[in-house]
Amino acid sequence: MEIGAWPDWVSALANVGVAGAAIVAVRQGIEGLTAWRREAVGRRRIELAEEVLADFYEVRDVLRWVRSPAAYGHESEGRPGRDQESEHTRHHRDTFYVPLKRLTDHAEFFAKMDARRYRVAANFGKDAAEPYDEIREIRAKISISAQALMRLDPANDDNRTAIRQEKLEEDVWEGNGADDVLASRIDEIVRKVEARFLPEFSYGAART
Repeated sequence: MEIGAWPDWVSALANVGVAGAAIVAVRQGIEGLTAWRREAVGRRRIELAEEVLADFYEVRDVLRWVRSPAAYGHESEGRPGRDQESEHTRHHRDTFYVPLKRLTDHAEFFAKMDARRYRVAANFGKDAAEPYDEIREIRAKISISAQALMRLDPANDDNRTAIRQEKLEEDVWEGNGADDVLASRIDEIVRKVEARFLPEFSYGAART
Protein backbone atom coordinates (compact mmCIF):
# COMPACT_ATOMS: atom_id res chain seq x y z
CA MET A 1 0.00 0.00 0.00
CA GLU A 2 1.31 3.38 -0.96
CA ILE A 3 2.27 5.67 1.86
CA GLY A 4 -0.51 8.15 2.53
CA ALA A 5 -3.15 6.10 0.73
CA TRP A 6 -6.31 5.19 2.65
CA PRO A 7 -7.86 1.72 2.52
CA ASP A 8 -11.09 1.43 0.56
CA TRP A 9 -13.10 0.66 3.68
CA VAL A 10 -11.93 3.91 5.31
CA SER A 11 -13.12 5.89 2.29
CA ALA A 12 -16.41 4.02 2.35
CA LEU A 13 -16.89 4.84 6.02
CA ALA A 14 -16.15 8.49 5.29
CA ASN A 15 -18.75 8.54 2.53
CA VAL A 16 -21.28 6.89 4.81
CA GLY A 17 -20.56 9.50 7.45
CA VAL A 18 -21.08 12.34 4.97
CA ALA A 19 -24.32 10.79 3.74
CA GLY A 20 -25.52 10.26 7.31
CA ALA A 21 -24.80 13.85 8.22
CA ALA A 22 -26.70 14.99 5.13
CA ILE A 23 -29.68 12.83 6.08
CA VAL A 24 -29.68 14.24 9.61
CA ALA A 25 -29.48 17.78 8.26
CA VAL A 26 -32.37 17.15 5.88
CA ARG A 27 -34.42 15.57 8.65
CA GLN A 28 -33.74 18.49 10.95
CA GLY A 29 -34.67 20.89 8.17
CA ILE A 30 -37.95 19.07 7.53
CA GLU A 31 -38.78 19.00 11.24
CA GLY A 32 -37.99 22.70 11.52
CA LEU A 33 -40.14 23.49 8.48
CA THR A 34 -42.99 21.38 9.85
CA ALA A 35 -42.82 23.14 13.21
CA TRP A 36 -42.74 26.53 11.49
CA ARG A 37 -45.74 25.65 9.32
CA ARG A 38 -47.62 24.32 12.34
CA GLU A 39 -46.91 27.54 14.21
CA ALA A 40 -47.92 29.69 11.22
CA VAL A 41 -51.18 27.76 10.74
CA GLY A 42 -51.99 28.04 14.44
CA ARG A 43 -51.31 31.77 14.37
CA ARG A 44 -53.53 32.27 11.31
CA ARG A 45 -56.36 30.30 12.91
CA ILE A 46 -56.16 32.40 16.07
CA GLU A 47 -56.15 35.63 14.07
CA LEU A 48 -59.14 34.49 12.03
CA ALA A 49 -60.97 33.37 15.17
CA GLU A 50 -60.46 36.87 16.60
CA GLU A 51 -61.92 38.40 13.45
CA VAL A 52 -64.92 36.07 13.57
CA LEU A 53 -65.68 36.92 17.19
CA ALA A 54 -65.30 40.63 16.45
CA ASP A 55 -67.71 40.25 13.50
CA PHE A 56 -70.46 38.82 15.65
CA TYR A 57 -69.98 41.11 18.62
CA GLU A 58 -70.18 44.07 16.25
CA VAL A 59 -73.11 42.79 14.21
CA ARG A 60 -75.12 42.26 17.39
CA ASP A 61 -74.65 45.94 18.26
CA VAL A 62 -75.29 47.07 14.68
CA LEU A 63 -78.57 45.16 14.44
CA ARG A 64 -79.59 46.46 17.83
CA TRP A 65 -79.13 49.98 16.47
CA VAL A 66 -80.90 49.13 13.20
CA ARG A 67 -83.92 47.91 15.18
CA SER A 68 -83.92 50.72 17.73
CA PRO A 69 -87.27 52.58 17.68
CA ALA A 70 -85.47 55.83 18.49
CA ALA A 71 -85.20 57.75 15.20
CA TYR A 72 -83.90 61.10 14.00
CA GLY A 73 -85.59 63.29 11.42
CA HIS A 74 -82.59 63.41 9.11
CA GLU A 75 -82.61 59.60 8.72
CA SER A 76 -85.64 59.76 6.43
CA GLU A 77 -84.92 63.00 4.61
CA GLY A 78 -83.42 61.27 1.57
CA ARG A 79 -86.29 58.86 1.02
CA PRO A 80 -87.41 59.06 -2.64
CA GLY A 81 -90.93 60.32 -3.28
CA ARG A 82 -91.67 61.65 0.20
CA ASP A 83 -92.36 65.17 -1.10
CA GLN A 84 -95.28 63.87 -3.20
CA GLU A 85 -97.03 62.10 -0.30
CA SER A 86 -99.67 63.24 2.14
CA GLU A 87 -98.42 64.09 5.61
CA HIS A 88 -99.98 60.94 7.10
CA THR A 89 -98.50 58.66 4.46
CA ARG A 90 -95.13 60.41 4.63
CA HIS A 91 -94.91 59.96 8.40
CA HIS A 92 -95.89 56.27 8.12
CA ARG A 93 -93.33 55.49 5.43
CA ASP A 94 -90.59 57.58 7.02
CA THR A 95 -90.97 55.56 10.20
CA PHE A 96 -90.23 52.23 8.52
CA TYR A 97 -87.65 53.65 6.15
CA VAL A 98 -85.30 54.29 9.08
CA PRO A 99 -84.19 50.65 9.62
CA LEU A 100 -83.60 50.31 5.87
CA LYS A 101 -81.44 53.43 5.91
CA ARG A 102 -79.44 52.09 8.84
CA LEU A 103 -78.84 48.79 7.07
CA THR A 104 -77.60 50.73 4.05
CA ASP A 105 -75.34 52.87 6.22
CA HIS A 106 -73.60 49.67 7.40
CA ALA A 107 -73.40 48.09 3.95
CA GLU A 108 -69.59 48.15 3.94
CA PHE A 109 -69.39 46.31 7.25
CA PHE A 110 -71.90 43.69 6.09
CA ALA A 111 -69.98 43.22 2.83
CA LYS A 112 -66.72 42.55 4.72
CA MET A 113 -68.50 40.19 7.05
CA ASP A 114 -70.08 38.27 4.18
CA ALA A 115 -66.70 38.01 2.43
CA ARG A 116 -65.06 36.61 5.56
CA ARG A 117 -67.53 33.75 5.52
CA TYR A 118 -65.54 32.05 2.73
CA ARG A 119 -62.28 32.18 4.70
CA VAL A 120 -64.05 30.74 7.71
CA ALA A 121 -65.48 27.88 5.64
CA ALA A 122 -62.06 27.19 4.08
CA ASN A 123 -60.21 27.13 7.41
CA PHE A 124 -62.76 25.71 9.83
CA GLY A 125 -65.32 23.91 7.67
CA LYS A 126 -68.74 24.78 6.26
CA ASP A 127 -70.49 24.24 9.59
CA ALA A 128 -68.39 26.98 11.19
CA ALA A 129 -69.64 29.45 8.56
CA GLU A 130 -73.34 28.77 9.20
CA PRO A 131 -73.73 31.66 11.71
CA TYR A 132 -72.84 34.05 8.89
CA ASP A 133 -75.76 32.66 6.87
CA GLU A 134 -78.08 33.02 9.86
CA ILE A 135 -77.16 36.68 10.31
CA ARG A 136 -77.72 37.29 6.61
CA GLU A 137 -81.19 35.75 6.94
CA ILE A 138 -81.97 38.04 9.87
CA ARG A 139 -80.86 41.10 7.90
CA ALA A 140 -83.08 40.03 5.03
CA LYS A 141 -85.99 39.49 7.41
CA ILE A 142 -85.64 43.00 8.84
CA SER A 143 -85.38 44.53 5.37
CA ILE A 144 -88.32 42.61 3.89
CA SER A 145 -90.54 43.36 6.88
CA ALA A 146 -89.67 47.08 6.81
CA GLN A 147 -90.45 47.28 3.09
CA ALA A 148 -93.74 45.45 3.63
CA LEU A 149 -94.67 47.92 6.37
CA MET A 150 -93.93 50.85 4.07
CA ARG A 151 -96.33 49.40 1.50
CA LEU A 152 -99.21 49.10 3.98
CA ASP A 153 -101.92 51.72 3.68
CA PRO A 154 -101.84 53.72 6.93
CA ALA A 155 -105.48 54.75 6.35
CA ASN A 156 -106.66 51.13 6.32
CA ASP A 157 -108.01 50.24 9.77
CA ASP A 158 -108.91 46.68 8.78
CA ASN A 159 -108.26 44.27 11.64
CA ARG A 160 -106.23 41.88 9.48
CA THR A 161 -104.01 44.74 8.37
CA ALA A 162 -103.42 45.74 11.99
CA ILE A 163 -102.49 42.17 12.95
CA ARG A 164 -100.12 41.89 10.00
CA GLN A 165 -98.51 45.22 10.87
CA GLU A 166 -98.00 44.15 14.47
CA LYS A 167 -96.34 40.93 13.34
CA LEU A 168 -94.04 42.72 10.90
CA GLU A 169 -93.07 45.29 13.52
CA GLU A 170 -91.82 42.47 15.77
CA ASP A 171 -89.13 41.86 13.15
CA VAL A 172 -88.31 45.51 12.59
CA TRP A 173 -88.30 47.00 16.09
CA GLU A 174 -86.39 45.92 19.16
CA GLY A 175 -88.67 44.49 21.86
CA ASN A 176 -88.40 43.97 25.57
CA GLY A 177 -86.33 41.09 26.92
CA ALA A 178 -87.52 37.59 26.08
CA ASP A 179 -90.42 39.02 24.07
CA ASP A 180 -87.95 40.03 21.39
CA VAL A 181 -87.64 36.80 19.45
CA LEU A 182 -85.22 38.18 16.89
CA ALA A 183 -82.84 39.63 19.51
CA SER A 184 -82.89 36.31 21.38
CA ARG A 185 -81.99 34.52 18.15
CA ILE A 186 -79.08 36.91 17.55
CA ASP A 187 -77.82 36.34 21.10
CA GLU A 188 -78.02 32.58 20.55
CA ILE A 189 -75.99 32.89 17.34
CA VAL A 190 -73.30 34.85 19.20
CA ARG A 191 -73.17 32.20 21.93
CA LYS A 192 -72.77 29.52 19.27
CA VAL A 193 -69.90 31.44 17.69
CA GLU A 194 -68.21 31.83 21.08
CA ALA A 195 -68.54 28.11 21.78
CA ARG A 196 -66.95 27.30 18.42
CA PHE A 197 -64.16 29.87 18.23
CA LEU A 198 -63.04 30.73 21.77
CA PRO A 199 -61.41 27.26 22.16
CA GLU A 200 -59.23 28.10 19.14
CA PHE A 201 -57.13 30.37 21.34
CA SER A 202 -56.05 27.58 23.69
CA TYR A 203 -55.89 25.02 20.85
CA GLY A 204 -53.81 27.33 18.69
CA ALA A 205 -51.44 28.09 21.57
CA ALA A 206 -51.00 24.36 22.25
CA ARG A 207 -50.11 23.73 18.59
CA THR A 208 -47.40 26.35 18.67
